[in-house]
Parts: sequence; structure tokens; C-alpha cells
Amino acid sequence: MVGPEGFHGLFLYYGPRNPVWPRILVIGREANSSRPVGDDPEPYELRGKGSVAFWTWSHKAVERAVDLPTFDLRRSAIQVGSSPISYADASPRSVRVSGARSEPRSAVGDDELRSHAMRLCRRTEDLAFPVVIVSGERPSWRAFYDIVRPAFEGRGVAIVRVPFFGRGSTRERLSEPLDRPEVRPRILAVVLEWARANALVPPGGEPPPSPIPVQLLSMPETMGNMVRRQA
Repeated sequence: MVGPEGFHGLFLYYGPRNPVWPRILVIGREANSSRPVGDDPEPYELRGKGSVAFWTWSHKAVERAVDLPTFDLRRSAIQVGSSPISYADASPRSVRVSGARSEPRSAVGDDELRSHAMRLCRRTEDLAFPVVIVSGERPSWRAFYDIVRPAFEGRGVAIVRVPFFGRGSTRERLSEPLDRPEVRPRILAVVLEWARANALVPPGGEPPPSPIPVQLLSMPETMGNMVRRQA
């Protein structure tokens, strides 16, 4: 999918651009693309060639955090044509990777990282992202994280760091941060609101056992409204 004017999306979404449900924002390292990162969001595709390892691994990690019997998050997302997960990258530069080969990477300056971080914060400030997952944080890109982290925390967002969603990471290391008591309830609430909005869970159905109050799961946009009140 080609973004506006041939740019790669500033952040990616699957399904409606502005859904009624809140979403989880996963921030990776750099876009696997030959296009420069632009200022606008762009849809991604989970089906077919959308079997990107980073996307499949992150969907599986969120699925494990939700811990609903027989629930396959990625398969359900493909079934309904939307996902509760959006993606962004810490680097403003794209790198084309094909198999084990990738284009040469050049150093990214702090000014570029700060500008990229401010664009991401500005374009997401009116969107409900109760959880931001930072995957594979790179110390050399600290200028990006130093802006994004306090900006999202100031909105009442839970920010969690995990290893990179890909080769070299283990299920245990990826799951442990998402199972923390300040993180897992929000992930569960987001996924359940998405599931209810897409008729995957009956509107009047009982939620599964959960450490979060039932009233947070009882109607669409509840979690998003809570986050907005905290902002």
C-alpha cells in the first residue's frame, strides 16, 4: 500500500482510520520500505504478503497477554478486516530489507529523531492509545524516546518496553512486560472493546475473568474516554 505522495506512513493501521475502539500502538525501529517516512497515517495489510514477522509476533504477544481460550488475534483481525494494533517506528528513515540482506544504514541525527517524534506525538494526540509498546529500543535513538515517552505518559498512557518482535527474542521475554498489572488490564480492555465493536464478543456477553472493573468493559469507547479524561 502506497502512502500519500509516495511516502511511508507515519503510523500504520488495519481497518478504519478512526475507529470507535481504542488501539495499542507498537513502536518498532525502522520501516522496511524504500519510501521515506511521511506525515500521514497509512493502512497496513495482514493478509497474504502481510505476514510480516514483526506484525505476527506482536499480534501473538498481545494475544498471550489477553489470554482468552481458543482466541487467535491475528486470524480474528483478518476475519473482520481490522486490528486493535497500530504501528510506528522510532527512526524517520526507512530501510529496505529483503531476506537476510538490507540496504546500508546511515546514522540518524538527533534533530531528525526529535522532529520525527514530535510529528508522531502531534498526529496521535487526538487518538486513543491506552498502551504504547516500545519494541527493540535503541540507545542511539534516545532523542526520539525522550520526547515520545513523556508525551504519551502525560496523556495517561501506559508505556512498556519489550525486546524486538523478531528473531533472537523469546516468548518469555516478550510476554513478561505485557503481563504486568499496570499493563495487562489495559491491553485486555482494548482488545475486548475491539472484539465487541466487531461482533466477536456478544454486546451483552459476560467478560472473561479479569483484574479490571467490569464497568470498563461494558460499552464502546470506555477506555478511550478514560484516557482522555486523564490527559
